[in-house]
Amino acid sequence: EIKTELNDASKTEVFACPVCYEPLIRKGPPGMNLPAIYRSGFKCSKCNKSFTSKDVFLDLTVTSGIKEYSELKPARTELFRSPLVSFLYERGWRQNFNRSGFPGRDEEFQSVAGGILVDVSCGSGLFSRKFASSGAYSSVIALDFSENMLRQCYDYIKQEETPMNT
Repeated sequence: EIKTELNDASKTEVFACPVCYEPLIRKGPPGMNLPAIYRSGFKCSKCNKSFTSKDVFLDLTVTSGIKEYSELKPARTELFRSPLVSFLYERGWRQNFNRSGFPGRDEEFQSVAGGILVDVSCGSGLFSRKFASSGAYSSVIALDFSENMLRQCYDYIKQEETPMNT
């Protein structure tokens, strides 16, 4: 993280603008924990697009801040945006993976200690929480296309003290 001359603004190499891919300028409290990120605002210095927290997640999509947006969305991507699927994911759906030959949560988790870990397509945060609780990473960033999965991830994180503060 590189501090700038502005009050509490900083340029971070962690988050990039989805429009022009330049690093975002962050304004808000320091730290890479949930409370700090959710109280921060992000802005691209090149294209001036702003990104802020939306409910319990940071919206870094191209459509961030737009009231109306329409696009053809394939059913396979919309399935996981359903609040019902997000709710059921760790309450039965995920457990059925082992019947298809997938190893369990502990067997799938292999630690590669280091800096920032990005869990892309985190779903309900099953592995994101395990990564954060392991203490092997300086930060864990959970990303998902589904707002409802991110809300479910946040609900689980609130129940566990360790991931909330790391």
